[in-house]
Amino acid sequence: LGQGELKDQLSDLIATNGLVDRVIMPGHVENVMELLSIADFLIHPSLLDSSSVTVKEAGLAGLPVIVCEGIGDFDSYIVNEKNGFLVNPNSFVNDAFELIAKYKDDKVKLEQMSSNLREVILDQFQIENTIKGWQKLILPFSL
Repeated sequence: LGQGELKDQLSDLIATNGLVDRVIMPGHVENVMELLSIADFLIHPSLLDSSSVTVKEAGLAGLPVIVCEGIGDFDSYIVNEKNGFLVNPNSFVNDAFELIAKYKDDKVKLEQMSSNLREVILDQFQIENTIKGWQKLILPFSL
């Protein structure tokens, strides 16, 4: 986990639930893909993202994601409980905790969700499709 304004609340939940040996909060790191490859979930409580690269990287790494609904572009490609979890930003910590507790041992469900997310990310965000989208925006205005 990163470190933000909910750090103290998250630390308390981690300690209260005996997860100190399973959850790390390293803050800013350079080895993102390495950490994603050993994680069980990407928990992304950000309220300010327009289009999070971290969530897309997690999807490519095969990691289930928990993100805020109504933030950035998450609602355009994440379908709740099909390829990720969309959580109410006002109750993010508790909702994320409940989802992790519910699904932590359901490896089949989590692997299917991760696979679905990877497919969506590759389809919607690969460079060929991104270029086509930009061309649709730019061409009407070109001379």
